[in-house]
Amino acid sequence: MQSNHENQEAPKNLLDTLYTPKQLADRGILSRVTQWKEREKGRLKYCQIGRKILYSEKHLADYLALCESE
Repeated sequence: MQSNHENQEAPKNLLDTLYTPKQLADRGILSRVTQWKEREKGRLKYCQIGRKILYSEKHLADYLALCESE
């Protein structure tokens, strides 16, 4: 199994908007359960600051492109 640190990716542009798992779930983009499953599989990249998980717009765009290509 992969280490969680291998799936973390810091945003390249520090001005990227960052979203919390709750924000994505509240907006109906991805449920918290789906986010967790996709992070565990290494399909959904994220950055982590302390215990807080955050997604950049690039993380989401990359994930959506991956889903569309399947």
